[in-house]
Amino acid sequence: MNPMKIITFLCLFSVTINISAKVCVNSNQPLDQYSIRMDNANLKMTKNNNGKYGIEIWSGKNDLIACQPFPVILAVKSKNVSASTGETTTLTGYDIVDKTDDGFLCQAFVDTNNGSRFKFQDEIVTHDNGIFSIKRKVTVVDVGSNDEGFSSRIAFHIASDYTSLDKHDFFAPGIIYRTNEYNNNGPANPDLTSRSFCFKETRFGLPMFLVHNPNNKLSLSLAHVSPQISTGIREKGADHWVINSTIEYGSIGVTLTEDLECNKVEIDYTYPSADKKYKRSHPVHKDLAHQYEISIYVSKGQCYTSAATEAYKKHFNLYDIKLFEVDMKDVYKSQLDMFAQLAGPINGGVAYGVPWSLSLPEGKPHAFELQNGFVGQQTSIAFQLMRYGLEQDQKNIFEKGLAMARFWFNDEQLIQYGLPRSWWIQGTKEDGYGNKYTGTFWSYPSFIRCATDGMEGLLDCVRLACAYNLPQKNEWMDTLCKFGEFLLVKAKNEGDGSFYRAYDITGDFVRDVKVMGPSIHEQNKLQANSKTNTLIPVRFLVKMYELTGDNRYYKRALAAGEYGYKTFFQDLGLFIGGTPDHSNICDKEAGVYAMYAFTSLYMMTKDKKWLEAAEYAAIFAFSHTYCYDFKIQGDEKENIFKNGGVIGQSIISVGTSDSDNYNAFIYYELFKMYILTQDPFYKKAAQLLEKNTKQVMDIDKTKGYAYRALLLEASTFCDFTFSSVKAWLPWCGVANSDPIVKFYQTFGVYNITDLENKSLRKLKKALIDIGAGGKEYHIWR
Repeated sequence: MNPMKIITFLCLFSVTINISAKVCVNSNQPLDQYSIRMDNANLKMTKNNNGKYGIEIWSGKNDLIACQPFPVILAVKSKNVSASTGETTTLTGYDIVDKTDDGFLCQAFVDTNNGSRFKFQDEIVTHDNGIFSIKRKVTVVDVGSNDEGFSSRIAFHIASDYTSLDKHDFFAPGIIYRTNEYNNNGPANPDLTSRSFCFKETRFGLPMFLVHNPNNKLSLSLAHVSPQISTGIREKGADHWVINSTIEYGSIGVTLTEDLECNKVEIDYTYPSADKKYKRSHPVHKDLAHQYEISIYVSKGQCYTSAATEAYKKHFNLYDIKLFEVDMKDVYKSQLDMFAQLAGPINGGVAYGVPWSLSLPEGKPHAFELQNGFVGQQTSIAFQLMRYGLEQDQKNIFEKGLAMARFWFNDEQLIQYGLPRSWWIQGTKEDGYGNKYTGTFWSYPSFIRCATDGMEGLLDCVRLACAYNLPQKNEWMDTLCKFGEFLLVKAKNEGDGSFYRAYDITGDFVRDVKVMGPSIHEQNKLQANSKTNTLIPVRFLVKMYELTGDNRYYKRALAAGEYGYKTFFQDLGLFIGGTPDHSNICDKEAGVYAMYAFTSLYMMTKDKKWLEAAEYAAIFAFSHTYCYDFKIQGDEKENIFKNGGVIGQSIISVGTSDSDNYNAFIYYELFKMYILTQDPFYKKAAQLLEKNTKQVMDIDKTKGYAYRALLLEASTFCDFTFSSVKAWLPWCGVANSDPIVKFYQTFGVYNITDLENKSLRKLKKALIDIGAGGKEYHIWR
């Protein structure tokens, strides 16, 4: 074997790698006595040809799954080496390995050609859930004359049958789900035609990367455990390569290498970052040390969705999440008080609702436009105001909600054709033909997302009206069922159970793109005959089955569910097209509605295949959430993240930079998953979203907002530099209030901690009693 090998990594930098032995992932080297058994594998410390130790992971059936013969990886930039040339990287094994009660304590020294010496100390720890972690500390022992900066890397690889990355499956939260085919073409969209790519870890919801081989069903994943992210430099405008001791963030990447023995896919964590746009190093100063912990998990024999679901849960469970202290009852009161103050007549009572947007911190309305679902969420707000007014005995608040509900129940198009209009405007909008609309509904089409959101809000109004015997109950039920009939009978599909993305009043998909307005960019978002939104109406159909007992809803929900199960869960392994304001891209909200659909189908049928799909959809949606915190630079008055508060925010669509508070919607659904699966992961995830999504509100009155429930609609954090739309939209309030209502209606309390003494059996009974949300409304006294 050649004792020296030069490998060119196809990121930005060429690196020289000094190695003294070559071990392929499928080799069968003689093993030393050092090994320890994990849940599903054996972790072995293996002597290489040079007498140093590497790491191998073997299955219980004695198959080699993954390895790293050279776990000690050091990259050093010298003063006499230009940035364009790169850095010298040394790979070697451990000099000393001592077995401990739960793993190994390993040590190695690395000497550079310039006379610097580095000490590596790795504590390898196995955990109860079959995962292991490496707690690494690298210390500068001696400083040579020309060494300037350094970084270290932890990397593992598995054997591959392929010669290109795009043949593999990937899971990287917020970056890629199986493939990048449907990614937004943003700054974090990986190039799978390359041999290598990496991104700094603040672009990941959880700094984690999984590679799955679809042929041999091997999967390998790693994650940065509970990162303490910070940067002591001004990131905006900084050089692409900075050497500074205050930088505390890394990068995660993947590399495909080929040799005569086998192809290998390697995933790695580099600290500080090796991102080609944000290359960072620590200075070579005597006694300077950096440390971090990386978790590693392997599996064999699982399909992609199962491997990703299991791996994400195992890595997340190592995190120590600090929860924001807040009472959900107080949050709900603050939100409903805000809705009550905002709701009112528009254009002399022609319309009634909550403004389209508010400025921060003043809380001044930007526009009076009303949308039934999606961004506007007017029908959900109507239900909540009615409910709040009735249960708090505040007639004026009830009347506001009632006026909002009437506006949407009286939609002439809904009454005549069964398909609601989505968007009323006070100002003027124009379609693609130059027709102008003022003070009325404009030509914006009925996307299935908007229609379903809006009608679910009206369904809640019907349940409330029945519970309190309101005089509108029968009329509202008739109108609600018109949309139900539209979905059952009128909405055309191709006989495969699917739904189109946007419909017209005839039940056909919208064929005229000019209804979107004069902008070609907006017209391109229509994609009305796409089937990507098929899962969105499923929960509504299940609710209608619970409400009416009409078996047609049962059958139609199953048909749509089967299409979505095969197409998105089994075949694609991802969810796309969840929002009308984007085209068919892979996004978080598509995963949220898939979770709603599959969970509802499981509760309706008790068929566990739906629960399996619901778990993956839940992981897909939740994994967009930032599970760690860091501070954001920027002097704008709207920047509330100067001291942190990012944890709980979530990346909007895959491969992009923007984040929002949308996952506040799903903590009730995740707690529901905890009850159905009895997996404590879902309770932990639910609590993170229950509490930490409220940091962006002004509950403690320290932000100077006009309303305690006011918050930013969307912001950008991943580059440590603040930018934002600097406005509140109605969905932001519903995201915080809707799950609180659902939680209270199900369990009779406001906080997850209020249920600590309740058995899972009692919690499950409460869940069955409430169903998917179409059963009888329960009035708590």
